[in-house]
Amino acid sequence: LLDRQAACRLVRVRLVTLPIGVSEKRPALCIKVTQHVPKTAAWRSEAGAVGWVPASELALADGDSEGPPPPPKWRSSDAPMAPLVFSSAGKLIGTRPDVPVVDVNTKSCPLLLSSDVRVEVSHRASGQMHDDKLFSFWFNAAMLSKPRLVLSKWQLDGGAGKDAHHKRYNPHFRVELDFAPARLLDRMFAQPT
Repeated sequence: LLDRQAACRLVRVRLVTLPIGVSEKRPALCIKVTQHVPKTAAWRSEAGAVGWVPASELALADGDSEGPPPPPKWRSSDAPMAPLVFSSAGKLIGTRPDVPVVDVNTKSCPLLLSSDVRVEVSHRASGQMHDDKLFSFWFNAAMLSKPRLVLSKWQLDGGAGKDAHHKRYNPHFRVELDFAPARLLDRMFAQPT
C-alpha cells in the first residue's frame, strides 16, 4: 500500500487495446501528466510502443477495478478483447490469442505526484502537425490506496468516456497506471528551499 502522506512516482502507463483508427505499426500515442499543487508542473512522454500480450495475462485481479459500476446507459458487450480474424473470403475464423497494448515509458518523468493529477492521452496521426486529444482523466495521488490504478473507458473524460456503443474503443479498453513510493531522497530534493 502507498503511504497517503507521501509522494509517489509514476512507474508505468499501459493502454489495453488500441482505439479504432490508431495504427499498430506507428501508434504515436503520448501522455501528458500535469500536477497542479503545490505548483503547476507538467511532463510529456515520448510515443508509446505497441506490444502484443496474451489475453490470458490481461485478466484483472480482484480489487483492480475500484469505484462505482458503469452508468445505466452503458451497454455491455460480449465482444472479445482480442481482435477478430477473418479469412480472405471475409468469413470470421476466430480471434487472435493476443491483444495489442501500448506501454508508455515513464522512466524520465520527474514529477513527484502528491495531489491532483491530470493525465491526457493524445494521438498524432502521420502527416499531422498537432496532436488530437483522445481522452483525459484526473486522480488525486493522496487517495491511492494501492500501487495500481485501473480505469475502464467509461471512467475517462472525452471521447473514450462517451463511447457507450463501443464504436471507437473496444469494450475492454482500459488504462492501467502503476506507482511506486517516492524515495526519501526524491522528496527532500522536491521540497522548496
